[in-house]
Amino acid sequence: MPEWNDVVSTICKAADALQDKAWGTSWFLFGSALKAPDCAEDIDILIVYEHRDPRKANALCESAELIIDAYRPTHFVMLSDEEDDECRFSVEEGAVMIWGRTLDGRQRDATCDDDLQYKSEQVSRSCLVPKSSSSVLGKPSIQATLGRNLVAVLARSGPDPSEQEYGDAVLSSVRRWIAHYTKADGGRSATSAIYSDNLRKAAEAAARNARIVYLLGKVSLQRGASRRGLVRTQIFDYGSVCEALLLDLVQCVGKQDRPKDLRPKVDAGRGKSIDWAGDGLFKVRAKRRASDPDALDAIITFKWLIDQAIVIGAIDSTLANQLNELRESRNVIHAAIPTRRRYESDLDRGREAREVALRLNSACVAFKTLHSLPMPSP
Repeated sequence: MPEWNDVVSTICKAADALQDKAWGTSWFLFGSALKAPDCAEDIDILIVYEHRDPRKANALCESAELIIDAYRPTHFVMLSDEEDDECRFSVEEGAVMIWGRTLDGRQRDATCDDDLQYKSEQVSRSCLVPKSSSSVLGKPSIQATLGRNLVAVLARSGPDPSEQEYGDAVLSSVRRWIAHYTKADGGRSATSAIYSDNLRKAAEAAARNARIVYLLGKVSLQRGASRRGLVRTQIFDYGSVCEALLLDLVQCVGKQDRPKDLRPKVDAGRGKSIDWAGDGLFKVRAKRRASDPDALDAIITFKWLIDQAIVIGAIDSTLANQLNELRESRNVIHAAIPTRRRYESDLDRGREAREVALRLNSACVAFKTLHSLPMPSP
């Protein structure tokens, strides 16, 4: 078996060989390579990246795998620095940094050198830098929550708990961890501008669902197709939230006619007039048969709502572009509609969709306040 200083040296040289592709990242060893190097059959590496480009992160991981796998089977975990801070993966795993460079290429402290000595029975950590937990104090990690629950199971059941008890502890841990992050905000932060009670409740449910999916992606550390599926779900839900915000905004402008003479006169279909003296955009189409489902009389599209928000001056061109990008991404749900951008296997895309919804909600609140338009009761 090769000396462990050679193993670490190989990883560091591989990172150096990637040049600017690896800038803005820190590489950590964790798992059996640290705890029992003599018995380790593979290498576990955590790469924490600072930039917000998931495609760059995925390309880096693929390049690193090609270089290092030829030397020893390697498993990579890719996390943004925000993701690592929130789930505390590096802290809970006791990961040790062996290589790192800033976004501008400067070497981080305690980079691994070729002359670092590793004992066969234990990796010396005196020359390595553990990930600091100071920036994440006070944030509950899923690992810590799971640990507390398992300790409680052992206390109740003695030294030999059943598989059912272990399973219950795991499920309870996940529920508690998600509950902590959703308790303070059940979707209200992205929907507080919506006046219509029914529309607001539906948007809150979509925002809450998207947040839960985001947290499930963190707790399960999914990659590849599974992680892309989680990102897609978030994009669909946050797209629905934005559509509800815009629908409510245009409805309030139309019914109040404020700002004056800026409300749309016809819908997005074949130019059907909108009855603002009646229910406006919320007018329900007359049923031909009793079994027909309820449907809005006006034809309303996401793009049409974005265009109307620009006309009335509620959003600027930057936010409009972000909304149109979210709209195009959401359209991939239709198999026959191509999209210019593929979903990436990184939760940053889900976070970006949430930030667009939050920015739109803030813009709607400001616009409604300026023009004395209806807002929900506190």
